[in-house]
Amino acid sequence: MGTITRGAALFAVVSLALSGCSAFEPGLGFSDVERIVSERSGKEVHWNQGTPEDKAAVQKVQALLEQTLSVDSAIRVALLSNPRLQATFERLGIAQADMVQSGLLRNPILDAEARFSGEGTTIELSIVQGFLDVLYIPLRRQVGAAGFEATKLSIAASALDLAGQVRRVFYELQAIEQKHEMLGSVVAATDAGYDLAKRMRAAGNITDLDLANERALHEQSKLDLASAELASIEKREQLSSLMGVWGHEAATWKIATRLPPIPETELPLDQLEAQAIDRSLDLARMRHEIEIAGIRTGLAKPTAWLADADTGPAAEKESEGKWSVGPGFSVPIPLFDLGRAAAGKAGAIQRRVEEMYRAEAIEIRSEARTARARLVAARDRAEYRRVVLLPLRHRILSETQKHFNAMLVGAFQLLQAKQAELDAGNRYVDDLLAYWLAQSDLDQILSGSRPSSTRPVVELSAADDNEGTSTENLR
Repeated sequence: MGTITRGAALFAVVSLALSGCSAFEPGLGFSDVERIVSERSGKEVHWNQGTPEDKAAVQKVQALLEQTLSVDSAIRVALLSNPRLQATFERLGIAQADMVQSGLLRNPILDAEARFSGEGTTIELSIVQGFLDVLYIPLRRQVGAAGFEATKLSIAASALDLAGQVRRVFYELQAIEQKHEMLGSVVAATDAGYDLAKRMRAAGNITDLDLANERALHEQSKLDLASAELASIEKREQLSSLMGVWGHEAATWKIATRLPPIPETELPLDQLEAQAIDRSLDLARMRHEIEIAGIRTGLAKPTAWLADADTGPAAEKESEGKWSVGPGFSVPIPLFDLGRAAAGKAGAIQRRVEEMYRAEAIEIRSEARTARARLVAARDRAEYRRVVLLPLRHRILSETQKHFNAMLVGAFQLLQAKQAELDAGNRYVDDLLAYWLAQSDLDQILSGSRPSSTRPVVELSAADDNEGTSTENLR
């Protein structure tokens, strides 16, 4: 009996030594996410984990919301308080658990049998462990570590995606607010025109058709203003949701109601493709997925059925009361499953991931070129409108005012000139918005994240079909 105890104990000690002593550490890897986001956006992120720093983050958000929000401060609020981003951070814990699990041996299995006969009781005992489980530990650890690194990059990309969404919605809200202000002026102008038309019709100076046209313009301007008010509410709620604010805070935050002018100097637009490829977090993550797929392909060979082989010490107590001890093992017989299907699947997965990587790189290059073209076109269009068309419309209005004062034109022509000037201003706002949206997309691409508006409808990932960073099928 003592021999059995020593053998089992030795087996347990060896298994424990080989399995390592990895431990789960809450928050592990978040410092890398913080660093990536800070380097690429200049903003901080915080993971709520029940620490004193949580209260400090809340205070920062409250302080930002008490001021007039800029696009940068709105992004800071979102990165600190968006609950979906907080949920994304929990993926670090899941990935770390997979990484820790990848370095552990399977628990040994104790098998016991007892047979009773007239001559006495026969007892058989065995402790078995996967034959190749020990050899797979370094590969499983490699897969777990690569999966953990890929998860960190994916989470950092999610934070940068959120920043890009906030930036776009912020600019869209500013454009709506600016248009709302201009539409208020249009309503005032059409109201004045309609009031004048009613007086002139009462005096018999215009026809009913002229009066109806003036009223139609006024009524349409009121509808346009109401639509702008609704659009402002919807866009404001969208921004509140992205920032993760609600209640009193969602009702009281303010922003500047005008889009910023086009800056005199911009980032250089050469070498954009190379920068986008070099800084892409998606490509960096996919390189880890390619590494994982390569390991799986190497393991999924026709001899992979040996992974189910078990070995360990075995003992038998015979009816006479004597114990016999020796090694035991079990090996599957490859009659039906030769492992070829598993090998074919692993190879297909590896090739798919590699092709996905190439597709991603091509799409990123295309998006960088497109964003550059859109930025240049929007800038040129906005500047042309600001330098040529807006002054021209202002001059026309000024000359029409002079002619009106000299009684050379009527009041309707003056109102039409005013409406044309407002319409030109409205189109200038559209051009400004197009510029800032293009700049936002370009900033996001150069930060390492793809704009959500340019992502494919069906986005493939190496994690499809449970073939991502999990190490379970290396067991």
